[in-house]
Amino acid sequence: MFVKNTRDRQVVGCTRVPICYNSLTLRRRLVGARSMSVVDDVKARLDIIDVISGYANLQKAGRNYKALCPFHQEKTPSFVVFPDTQTWRCFGACGEGGDVFGFVMKMEGWDFAETLRELAKRAGVELTPFTPQQEQQQTENERLRGLLNEAARFFHDQLRNSRAAQGARDYVVRRGLNEHTAEAFVIGYAPNDWRQALHHLQTHGFTPDEIVAAGVATRNDEGHVYDRFRHRLMIPIRDG
Repeated sequence: MFVKNTRDRQVVGCTRVPICYNSLTLRRRLVGARSMSVVDDVKARLDIIDVISGYANLQKAGRNYKALCPFHQEKTPSFVVFPDTQTWRCFGACGEGGDVFGFVMKMEGWDFAETLRELAKRAGVELTPFTPQQEQQQTENERLRGLLNEAARFFHDQLRNSRAAQGARDYVVRRGLNEHTAEAFVIGYAPNDWRQALHHLQTHGFTPDEIVAAGVATRNDEGHVYDRFRHRLMIPIRDG
């Protein structure tokens, strides 16, 4: 396996199944250095287990923690928190996941700015007031962040459930990656289709311009938008 840098993304090549990192890495381009450093500081000082434990009864399950999903009713725990990656995911009806910010935003119904204020207070991080322009930028960034999380969920579900992804699943096994690793890092598969991811994200309320801006789709010289990644394993790269 080798890694090479291209202008718009990192591509990991291998002998049989091509692998691309998805565009979660683009968030650092979209968010200003000042605000990004504050978010990083807050996340570095908080443990997602401690935060989510205030909302759900987490039980140790191997290296991870499980609970009944706080976002829907269920009898069998499908909500998993991954300490190694500081992320969470519902493998039940919700099918959603994210980091500590995404969890609190969804749980409390707050926007990003309010979530940042509350988590910064909990972490002991002092915030300086945002200008209106910075507030607007944060709102736009968080919408793109939600788009990327949904894209990662879509690709992961494709790897788990799509018949067309059987070759990719076989490759993952040959590479020695077990189910725990695939779930923890939300490894996915981009279908060999020109618009399947695009259409999925549009049904979740995202516009073609947003999908292109996030790097999940691209636009040709004639203005047509289509999926950037096709027939690829997808490995989300999340903020630390």
